[in-house]
Amino acid sequence: MSRTSLHELQAHGNTALHMAAGLQGAAHQEEIIGLLLSHGADPSLRNLDNDQPIHLLPAGTKGERLRGLLRRGKGIGAASLPGKDPAV
Repeated sequence: MSRTSLHELQAHGNTALHMAAGLQGAAHQEEIIGLLLSHGADPSLRNLDNDQPIHLLPAGTKGERLRGLLRRGKGIGAASLPGKDPAV
């Protein structure tokens, strides 16, 4: 998997990591996100709605675990924009 393809923008400016973060309820969501991060996916990139992947995660226990995984990735924006706080 090349670094370029990981950061390629798809529909609405989403990267592969945005798409994986939006797979709410998917059985292997955590593994997919971990795989993308291990191959250099950048969790700080924003889509056209100005969301980072962390903003697209589900609420609750699973979402909290996934947020921790993304925060351990590089450059996660602790300073979210107004109205764009990660779900808690």
